[in-house]
Amino acid sequence: VTESIPANAVACGNPCKVKKYLIEQTL
Repeated sequence: VTESIPANAVACGNPCKVKKYLIEQTL
């Protein structure tokens, strides 16, 4: 799941989702 979420976001061309996901993972 950790790899699927950002991978799907990138595939959809939505860097905002990737950034949000990475921020949530950081917190």
